Amino acid sequence: MGFSISYQRLFRVRVREQGTDNAVRSWVFSPTSACASLLKRYQLVFKSQDDGFDVYYKSYPLASTPIPAKIEDLVQFTFGIRITDPSFMGKYEPDTVEVPQFYLDNLTASGNISAGKNLTAATRLDSADLAYIKQQTFTLKTELPTGNEPSEWRLKEKFGTNAIIQTFPIEVPTASTMPYVYVPINDPVRHPSKYVAKEGPYLLETDKTSPATATVYLNNAAKQSAFNGVLDVYWNSIQSSAPADTGKEYQIVLKPK
Repeated sequence: MGFSISYQRLFRVRVREQGTDNAVRSWVFSPTSACASLLKRYQLVFKSQDDGFDVYYKSYPLASTPIPAKIEDLVQFTFGIRITDPSFMGKYEPDTVEVPQFYLDNLTASGNISAGKNLTAATRLDSADLAYIKQQTFTLKTELPTGNEPSEWRLKEKFGTNAIIQTFPIEVPTASTMPYVYVPINDPVRHPSKYVAKEGPYLLETDKTSPATATVYLNNAAKQSAFNGVLDVYWNSIQSSAPADTGKEYQIVLKPK
């Protein structure tokens, strides 16, 4: 007796233009190495599309256990994003001096999985989605405004209470006239007890109002791959909980300038 194998969509991501709903074909998504391992573990298949991608799950409809590799805990699937159109900056918001880096996800501000379909902070890609993709340990150039120097950098939780995870002192040499200093962030040698090993999004700020709080995504592979953006899709239930036929549908909406 043979086995019947079925592939059904778990979720899909599409990039669309605001106002026209036209497909945007200048973004290429690819699973990180950690994500590829998760896809294999849960018998999922990644399929690239010219305007996004699909992820399918495998099942055996006639078997006593139709889905042998069930998702039962919170899983973080991470995808790198590359912009292939060199004229992208001139076509879409947000306005940036350089090709932007950004972070997208399917979470609410409290860190729960959103029931919505937008993967941006609001209804379209905007400045709130901008981020810095960094190595797990990096050095931060810190400008020193005269008379209002910050005393520390703070690495905080991105979601929930935004609790401070670790602080990094900004040491300014006595009588220094330097306009900036370099501060090591999340160095396992300098900060062994509070080293942040978990890859993912965090908030970075000083104890002053300027510079403004920014999102940083700590991921060695993503930084080394020179991704323009990172997308995290979280899932915490059995694959068959996805809407039949279509799967969970997500979108990234871009506003033309």
